[in-house]
Amino acid sequence: PTGIVLPLVGPLAQALGGGSREYLLHCIGSCLGGATFGNICSPISDTTILTVLATRCDLQAHVATITPYALLAAATALLFGSVPVGLGLYGPLAALAVGVAAMGAAIAVFGT
Repeated sequence: PTGIVLPLVGPLAQALGGGSREYLLHCIGSCLGGATFGNICSPISDTTILTVLATRCDLQAHVATITPYALLAAATALLFGSVPVGLGLYGPLAALAVGVAAMGAAIAVFGT
């Protein structure tokens, strides 16, 4: 999917961001994050199928088990990374620190 999306997003990000390198990198990172999320949660992705074959786990059980973790990571990245950085509330390093703290809080509340 990224082989299709990045050639479309790159020029669009350059045009909308006024040539800003940071804007372009943020858009590319968002595309890669979305592609990774889709690869993890998709029941027809190669990694999901190989995991099911290697572990002899039921496909539906594997997808049902991995999806909550992927959703937690995606929501954390969106709420504490992509949106605040895109709005200019803080920079990428602060977003990384806030995201790590949020994941640590989620582990403390919900367990492993």
